[in-house]
Amino acid sequence: MDSKPLSIASILSLEGFLNYKSFDGPWITCFCQISGYTLDIYVDETMEQKLEIIDIDSKITAILDDINPLAFSIYRRNKKIADFLTTSIEEAMRWSEIIKSLTTPQPSLSMDDFKIISCIGRGYFGKVMLVQNKQTNELFAIKAVPKKRLIESGRPRTIIAERNIMMLVKYPFIVQLHFAFQTKTKFYLGLEYAPGGELFYHMEQIGLIPIDDARLYVAEIALALDHLHKYGFVYRDLKLENVLFDSEGHVKLTDFGLAKEIYLSNTKTFCGSNHYLAPEIVLGQPYSFEIDWWALGILLCEMLTGVTPFSGENRMQMFESIAHDKPILPSAIDEEAGSLILWLLTKDPKQRPKFAQISQHPFFDCLNWEYVVNRRYRPNFVPEQSTCCEDTLQYFAPEFTQEAAIDSQYEEIPNETMNVTGFSFIAPSTQTDYDYDSGSEFSLDGMLLHEYEQLAAAGTEI
Repeated sequence: MDSKPLSIASILSLEGFLNYKSFDGPWITCFCQISGYTLDIYVDETMEQKLEIIDIDSKITAILDDINPLAFSIYRRNKKIADFLTTSIEEAMRWSEIIKSLTTPQPSLSMDDFKIISCIGRGYFGKVMLVQNKQTNELFAIKAVPKKRLIESGRPRTIIAERNIMMLVKYPFIVQLHFAFQTKTKFYLGLEYAPGGELFYHMEQIGLIPIDDARLYVAEIALALDHLHKYGFVYRDLKLENVLFDSEGHVKLTDFGLAKEIYLSNTKTFCGSNHYLAPEIVLGQPYSFEIDWWALGILLCEMLTGVTPFSGENRMQMFESIAHDKPILPSAIDEEAGSLILWLLTKDPKQRPKFAQISQHPFFDCLNWEYVVNRRYRPNFVPEQSTCCEDTLQYFAPEFTQEAAIDSQYEEIPNETMNVTGFSFIAPSTQTDYDYDSGSEFSLDGMLLHEYEQLAAAGTEI
């Protein structure tokens, strides 16, 4: 089997039709593709006749147009070499952000730059630690993922995909990625710290969510999902554990390891939390953004009733219920909430509502959506503020916080490296006086582990 080494550049790829204008040429519609470190411009989607090649290196800059939000320009050494016009603001941002990601040298970080305060979460791929930057005293949540675990699970691209998605998608109700770095044994993602903890643990403490709180939470989550969809990503893992509360009590979606780009086609990968799976997933059918709206209906039901609307004595029976049974809701549930839940749980994804329809449902009549997106509503639950960061740990499950506050040692991959050069990243607002990586290109230092090459060559799903 031919190996196909994986790099950041191979994942940060994009293609589609754009209007293109060279420095002294006319506007033309063409097919553009970013692959590796080049932007190739073709006559059409057959990619048989190439018009131009733009090498993406440290001398290249992509800048969004100040006047037309659908346009962006590419400069080489501050001289404009091309203009591009897209069909949406999100598309323009997507192209320009990918080019920036491939050209910007980034400072380097390590765990030595942080004081570990506590473990605040754990999953199959690794754990999340609350840390404090020793230089600035800022708090972050660092997600540490052992490289060997990714190999053994058959999902080597997961952490890189999560990094890339979070770099591109910035939104008030999505956890922000501040930085990323790696060692020989682990990948690290430096995330915005949400001191209110998980919605799951919050419900363990207070019970059912009051309907007015649930209304605001669902509205904010719906806006976050719609934002992801505009960028071409399906979330695929909405559940109580992946909804966090920030310092003001607003929700933040987290954990994008299962999120996937489906701009050009539907997907059939079986993934997600069992109780939240849409019928098209359990039936093995192609699916798209609609599965996230189904999951939102399950989430709203669980917030208000404490249970999900489909059940079975085992997983297969539950899947049968999801695929064929009508959802069962308690008779005491709020009428408008029940109506929205049943609408979101429409079996046929083609008939399932999208955000534009959801936002007009009577359940949200008392909300001003402009106020929601601008965070002008004050949630009833707001985490207590404290100058002592340890005091905020009350909002996290003791099963996590009682673990030793250490970055656990993990076994190295024998005789090989899996160092993805270009993985390191620091958002501009986070940068301080750190050392910069010497190179600006994205590549692999040597060959990856043999199993990793096989998985990449086989096109392993994210």
